Amino acid sequence: MERLDLISKLPLPILDHILSFLAIKDAAKTSVLSETWNSAWNSLSSLEFGPENFGSPYYVSYVFVDQILAKRQKHKISIQRFNMIYFPNYLNVDNWFKILVECNIKEFATQYPGKKLPEVIFAAKALNVLRLGFYGPISLQVAGTLPKLRLVYLESSPPEFQMVDIAAPNLKGLYIRSDSWDLNLLININACVALKRLKLSSLVVTDQCLENLLSNVPNLEILDIYYCSSLRTVKISSNRLKYLTLVSCNNLIEVDLDTPNLLGFLSDVRYGNDIVNPLPAFHLKASPLLEVSLELIPETLDTHWYSELMKSLSSFNHSKAISIFCDDYKFTYRDAADDEDGKPCCASLPWKCWRHELKKVELQQNIGLKERLDLEKYFLTNADMLEIIDEQREWRNHSDPVVWQLELPSWW
Repeated sequence: MERLDLISKLPLPILDHILSFLAIKDAAKTSVLSETWNSAWNSLSSLEFGPENFGSPYYVSYVFVDQILAKRQKHKISIQRFNMIYFPNYLNVDNWFKILVECNIKEFATQYPGKKLPEVIFAAKALNVLRLGFYGPISLQVAGTLPKLRLVYLESSPPEFQMVDIAAPNLKGLYIRSDSWDLNLLININACVALKRLKLSSLVVTDQCLENLLSNVPNLEILDIYYCSSLRTVKISSNRLKYLTLVSCNNLIEVDLDTPNLLGFLSDVRYGNDIVNPLPAFHLKASPLLEVSLELIPETLDTHWYSELMKSLSSFNHSKAISIFCDDYKFTYRDAADDEDGKPCCASLPWKCWRHELKKVELQQNIGLKERLDLEKYFLTNADMLEIIDEQREWRNHSDPVVWQLELPSWW
């Protein structure tokens, strides 16, 4: 009995999607299966060339790329995505870029772009996504020639990288990550008024620098800052900001937010002592729907730390929910919104505040007796049906360290 080839009867867009998951040379091999697969291969819109495509002798692989691009140019086939790990010292590379622009390239990605991107790529009117590993160039300048550019990823930026100057009126997301700690990078995004998400990692971002950046992106909704030791005070006044992440900004001393529509805040809180590494002060004006996630990283466990912590937690009393993660204790809570018969216990809130809705607190071994008693008293005050699990009171036959795991909210 002859077997039916149902896969070959799928529409070409679906076959194109299937082939996009294969290495480019494996996708090419499907062209001999049937006329349908040959057609799917010749119109494949996602072209990704990894190191496996550039063996010895090199010219054979480069000719392979020449042939693929020439065929798409001849038949006017649009190229959705072109990703090449590195661009070789090959005479025809400039022609590759010309063909990509002619074929309306939508997403361009490379890990090693060379010392300078060819100017022709900045004439790609259809380009939506630019993703650069950025080993090579010392700057990126986009001077308003990419009207459809939506996303820019600059990853593994080297210490020599100096400037990002982007004028893209429809840019929605900008992501910059340095390969080294505290890269001092000039960022000019004054003409990116439509920007909604900005993510900065391992960069020098001073208080004034952050203020200047935010003043030029009035429609920003999501701000993520990671590994920024130069940041000390975060002051944000915005009606648009919805989600804020501040992680491993170890010298942070104050977070002052006038953000009435803020829905999510994620941060880690380090504390050494009042002089070297004080507990950050939080001042929030945010949405009553705000969900807060905090990782506590105490470097000294003493009574003063817990006293300061309790003061800080009070800044989030008007939040819908707060999740606290720490090596030393963890909390779980019940959402009062799930209790249809529940009545507000705080007059100023439409639901019970987080402390009153705790249902379980686990205290682990390395907390002193006085601190344990203070915590129990704090959480038991006005709490309903609270269970406190004190591991120090339970015999254990091992002392494995607790591994902290943070389950991020769905919007991260």
